[in-house]
Amino acid sequence: TFTVPDHDTTLHWVYFDNSKPVTSQPVSHNVIFSVDLTPLEEIGIFSRARGDTLQVRGAFNGWGCSNLDLCLLQRIEENFFEGIMPLTLVPGTEVAYKYFIDFNNEPFIQEFGKEPPSGWEEPITTTGSDRIFVFADGTGDQFLGDQRFNDIFEGNIIPAGNDIAITFSVDMTPALNNDADPFDPAGGDSVFVTFGDPIWRFTQDLEETDHMRSLLTDDDADGIYTGTITISGPTYSGIQYQYTYGQGNELFTEPGQGLGSEPGRRRTRFVVPNSDGSWPTAWSFPQETFEPEQTALPFEENPALATGIETVEGEVPTRISLSQNFPNPFNPSTTFEYTLDRTMEVKVRVYDVLGRVVATLVDGVQPAATYRVTFDAGDLASGLYLYRLETPNQVITRRMVLLK
Repeated sequence: TFTVPDHDTTLHWVYFDNSKPVTSQPVSHNVIFSVDLTPLEEIGIFSRARGDTLQVRGAFNGWGCSNLDLCLLQRIEENFFEGIMPLTLVPGTEVAYKYFIDFNNEPFIQEFGKEPPSGWEEPITTTGSDRIFVFADGTGDQFLGDQRFNDIFEGNIIPAGNDIAITFSVDMTPALNNDADPFDPAGGDSVFVTFGDPIWRFTQDLEETDHMRSLLTDDDADGIYTGTITISGPTYSGIQYQYTYGQGNELFTEPGQGLGSEPGRRRTRFVVPNSDGSWPTAWSFPQETFEPEQTALPFEENPALATGIETVEGEVPTRISLSQNFPNPFNPSTTFEYTLDRTMEVKVRVYDVLGRVVATLVDGVQPAATYRVTFDAGDLASGLYLYRLETPNQVITRRMVLLK
């Protein structure tokens, strides 16, 4: 509040939306999007023969595809698709985007007997949140690296013929005091699991409103609701979900982190294969607690990418950093560490001197911590390599020498 003065007065200078004017000048260069669709072809969801196409949609094209030059990815080899998009932006701009499959409806319906799911990806490594890249300075091409639709890797594919009974368990006590909509089991409220990835749901013939298949019960009245849902291959092992309660159309679902690019939009957990590569017939997710507030929901890192990565115990880092590898030169393995000062999407990749990606060591969302990476270059030739830590706000590159 303020008192209205009796003469012209400046109360206080502020910036609209608290955003200072941008002083940097926009630059123009190509941004290269590259996606490997092999896993989706393996489970039969994407088909070039059927006429399905792949697009990238984001803040730079209005989250649509009215201009094919700014959205459509073309097949360049096997199951790799690439799009070279000319963009003009201020360097350092964070650009949100996702990939989108435009299913060819009629052939799809002929094959599956029903409408295709939504084509929007819900990346398992971002818990369904938007992808982000930082627009680089200069006029050279900006390559975002080879990505996977929904961040599904071959190690996530559960082949046909595998049935896995997954047990969910949640303590609903906090929901009893939910000011927005208190949980009332005595009044008839039921508890369900709501699955947030439409393509994963399609692989299970599971409608978004099919609550009876995901019903949880509290047989001993201790406030902990449990249920088992059997999933069948072909599908993938990363499952995004939230807990929901209510009755009829009056339902309350955990809000999670909400829309945007911050991780924690949904709970994200993985079924892990056996040591011999086979898939278990039963799997239990840990007992969880209902979260009625808008906050980040728990998520796991993709185990298909976890080889050679360990968390180093200690204080939470205060900055992003990447250490020099040791030993260097090395043969055949070497170790380095990197630190994150907050939860964010991370890529750690190794490049040859021609700029080609020869190994992706990390690709997903990680919490603030110090991480130690052991890189085995047994399959690579001797020479100079670059390893790079890529985050939404910073990219750090170092050199290492493989000497066989």
